[in-house]
Amino acid sequence: MKKLNFEYLTAYAANQYAFLPMPYMLIDDPVFAELGAGEKILYTLMLNRVSLSRNNVDQYTDEQGRLYIIYTVAQVEKSMCCSHPTAVKYLKNLTEIGLIERVRQGMGKPTITYVKDFASVAREEHGANNMRLYEAETNKKEQKLKDLTSRSKEIELQEVKKFNPSKIDYSNTDYSTPSLKKDNSMLGKRKNICLTEVELEGLREDYGNRLEKLLDECSDRIFGRGDGQAPIKNYYRYVQTIARTLGYETDAELAEAWAAKDAAEEAARRIEEDQAAAELEAWYTEKMQEYGVATKEEVDKITEENSKNLLKKWKSGDFFK
Repeated sequence: MKKLNFEYLTAYAANQYAFLPMPYMLIDDPVFAELGAGEKILYTLMLNRVSLSRNNVDQYTDEQGRLYIIYTVAQVEKSMCCSHPTAVKYLKNLTEIGLIERVRQGMGKPTITYVKDFASVAREEHGANNMRLYEAETNKKEQKLKDLTSRSKEIELQEVKKFNPSKIDYSNTDYSTPSLKKDNSMLGKRKNICLTEVELEGLREDYGNRLEKLLDECSDRIFGRGDGQAPIKNYYRYVQTIARTLGYETDAELAEAWAAKDAAEEAARRIEEDQAAAELEAWYTEKMQEYGVATKEEVDKITEENSKNLLKKWKSGDFFK
């Protein structure tokens, strides 16, 4: 066999062969039709992380034996190369459909994420009627396409003739900016902060139970702005700016600080243990020389005998003689 001249692998070259296998069911199953490509890719990344948690069961398993992962919003932004609101939206959509469950730990610790089995609901949803449901959905889409493409020009012209812009009622037209639409009322103490659901969820991820106090502070500042100041165009960025000004740290930053503190305490504990071990070793060395023995076991034996002799003297009253 002829020996070929293969190149050595480097860290960069090896990265070319790292692939992310996505379950095909996430792509073609109607159960997941409402999810976008971003949510599906993020969920696949989470499945990959669960496999790592499985290798550290003691560290990433709750009291009920359920595996979980640590995947902060900041980590999602980095993994998906997306903005903060987009990362929050992905997590929100995956939570709403039930593929993941996020639980806050509090005390500055990161939120834990339970990644659920995507195939379990699909099996329940379809079962024996899987083919019927799939065909009904397909037929519905095909019929809709036919309806859109089969309309004659005559019908379209009739509709154009019926259109009279002078008779349109503009009184109930919503001219609000689409990005600011929301179901909930204005926020803050003075009800003067307007956020989308995605922006509000992002701030909840960042500041947790401190958000209400932060919004009240921002609300007061907005109320106190002078008439000559420019209007606030982006309330989300304004709240973030005020949070940084007031020294608010995000939950992710608090989690990093907490982890750093734990690491420092662990390092200090190990140093103390090493010092104690070194002192004990020095004591054994000193005693082996004093007793003229070669092992620690012999030192322990002699020390125990000495302790017994001292106890006997104490009981007999000879200790102070």
